[in-house]
Amino acid sequence: MVERFVNRLTDRIIAENNVSEDMREWYIYSFLHIVETSISTITLLLVGLITGRMIPVGLLCLFFIALRSKTGGFHCEKFLTCYLGTVLCVVAIEIVETLLRENTVAFYSLLGVAMLIVFYLGTVNHPNMDLSTDELIKSKRLARIILAIEAGLIIFMDYIGAERVIVNYMIMAVALCAIMMLTAKIKKQEVIQYER
Repeated sequence: MVERFVNRLTDRIIAENNVSEDMREWYIYSFLHIVETSISTITLLLVGLITGRMIPVGLLCLFFIALRSKTGGFHCEKFLTCYLGTVLCVVAIEIVETLLRENTVAFYSLLGVAMLIVFYLGTVNHPNMDLSTDELIKSKRLARIILAIEAGLIIFMDYIGAERVIVNYMIMAVALCAIMMLTAKIKKQEVIQYER
């Protein structure tokens, strides 16, 4: 259904705006990404609204999307699988956070390990991204900058006494990004530069 909508939208743009047919695949990929991310984010925010955790879930989405946009990581073959996996990840995060809420040592240990993984890997060059060597270098640098900003915000929020649940969700966003990167490596969803 989403693919059909995106294909029709792309056909219309090409027909009405004299956009080159050569750009068709790029438009389809870009629109699919925007629509699918929007559907997933809205669903997660609804889960946050239902569970009374709208702000923590919103920060989880913000931190995860910002970091993931530069780190890459595991991708499902189909949107439905990705969508269900995303919702299940947030449910799992809610359960883990509830069980370990006051265990700051566990959360900061998780943050430390996740930061090491993200910093070391920088970016997983997924075939959908297919970055050139220069683009990969820039993406890794930006991923590390975003990681530093997010870590600084986490520490700052904890320092000023933000609710524990908010800080924990921010930490879990970084951890989820690291898990997605490792999963992509394990599943070999990566363009290796020397193979190009």
